[in-house]
Amino acid sequence: MLTDRQTDDRLNFLEDKIEYISGDISNINLNCKADLVISISVFEHIKNYEGTILGVYNCLNEGGLVFSRIDLRDHYNFDSPFLFYKYSNKVWEKYLVKEGVSYTNRLRHSDWIQLFSNYFELLDQKLWRYNLDIPRKKIKLNTVSEKDLDIGVVEYLMKKKVKA
Repeated sequence: MLTDRQTDDRLNFLEDKIEYISGDISNINLNCKADLVISISVFEHIKNYEGTILGVYNCLNEGGLVFSRIDLRDHYNFDSPFLFYKYSNKVWEKYLVKEGVSYTNRLRHSDWIQLFSNYFELLDQKLWRYNLDIPRKKIKLNTVSEKDLDIGVVEYLMKKKVKA
């Protein structure tokens, strides 16, 4: 067990090592480089995912690492993780999500792998599969491949690719 003094010393050490930067990584120019970027349940809420991925790439040192956990489930009802499949893209974007409040982009595992592969080498991944709670014939999101239908959460460990 740490004493209060030991805890304070450890926190002071961290203050010198970690810098908190607030802002949209796709729109800010960072004057620093990082060795590691950690993203937990963020990417599924981003509309400008390509710009964000490029921003992460640009802020990493050569060979830097990214750990990202992306929750691909329907955020309105975690008891029914794929309920959002029953809505077309038009209905989803126009009526069911509001940017800045509850926006969820509905990209799937294969989409993320493709997007990240432009900038990062996939070192490891973990996939959580769930029971598909909606009949296949009722799925209106026609861009989802069969192999992605039941994937609800993903974790990726990636390494920044060296520019060619």
